[in-house]
Amino acid sequence: MFDDVLLEPEQAELLTRLVDAARNQPRDKRQKFFAYQTFGGDSINHPGLGGEMPAYFGDVEILASQGLLFLSHEGIGEVSFDVTPKGLAYSDYLQGQPEARAMPEGASSESMSQSQDVELKSMEYFVAHEFSKEQIDDLRRAIDAALSGSGLTPYYADGELRQGHIFRDKIVPKIRDTRFGIYDISNPSKPNVFLELGAGLALGKPCIMICRSRTTIPADLEGLDRIEYESHQQLTEQLKSMVRPYISTPVSDAEKGAESKALANSAPVAPPSMGDVRWESSILPKRPQPGEMMTLTIRPVGEHLPKFPVGFDCEIARGGESPEHHFLSLESRAGHTVNFTPRRPGYFEVRWIHAVDRQLLVQDGFVVEGEDSSGPRRVPVSL
Repeated sequence: MFDDVLLEPEQAELLTRLVDAARNQPRDKRQKFFAYQTFGGDSINHPGLGGEMPAYFGDVEILASQGLLFLSHEGIGEVSFDVTPKGLAYSDYLQGQPEARAMPEGASSESMSQSQDVELKSMEYFVAHEFSKEQIDDLRRAIDAALSGSGLTPYYADGELRQGHIFRDKIVPKIRDTRFGIYDISNPSKPNVFLELGAGLALGKPCIMICRSRTTIPADLEGLDRIEYESHQQLTEQLKSMVRPYISTPVSDAEKGAESKALANSAPVAPPSMGDVRWESSILPKRPQPGEMMTLTIRPVGEHLPKFPVGFDCEIARGGESPEHHFLSLESRAGHTVNFTPRRPGYFEVRWIHAVDRQLLVQDGFVVEGEDSSGPRRVPVSL
């Protein structure tokens, strides 16, 4: 059941302490954990821990990558999180199986990497939706168009028949083994998609929620990113940006040449400064309506690439109001996407700021249709 989980001893010990802390709290007083990353040292705060406990921030991220924690970014160097059902179950498993607590002494990092990268080697992605003719024809066509050229193929639960319990023996293993999942939650009266989405979240898999505009979203899912679409063409365009972090991006000949030259020099070569890297910002849809989910993307362009990962603070503000912050980590040239839903009309400014030195790298903007929607749409920054 837990063959896909492999931890260092200190990570297994941290998980056990977190589970104990969560269970020490009365159900009516349960609250999230908070983890902080500071120059003075990393720490976790929770009443069940008796206050603040020193802990390496990277271990929290590793536990989350294994599906044992569910993270929410609160700001630069700060996350809140809960222990997932998988984390609770794995902690219980560790208590009864001491030899399974962590990676054995002397085990290679290569074996650990192989375990963690199973989803990256999969050439399939999971798709869940209600089985109506419209969904099978139009929705699947829109999703296929968004993933065209990626080399990945979709997996639909109706594509094959197997004996045994259909959800336990057929659906869950596919959710676990595919690279990511796309879940259409447009019809709340159909529970199957929500069951499959819950399995994906519990397993710590990347889950992309999509739904038609004006769909009533269950309260427990309101805070999660999703794509709301008016048409299948709009869905295709927004999905293209959303799936970029999970697909292999073709490397141009120019980029291959630039990287080869850097690797050919045996002496350490400093990466280009952030000022040498050109950045591109994109915004979809270009002129949204209030309440319409948007996709904001940042990516490096040109021959100079930064040293990954790159931390960003994406600030989004209407007029002179206080900005809303989205902290993210850019892992590759494919870029990174932030979802944002404006609630009022007007001109919104988007600022992409380097998290380390607070350098403004890209400034952009968009207009939400309606009254008080005057103002320039795009304000590029020359660096």
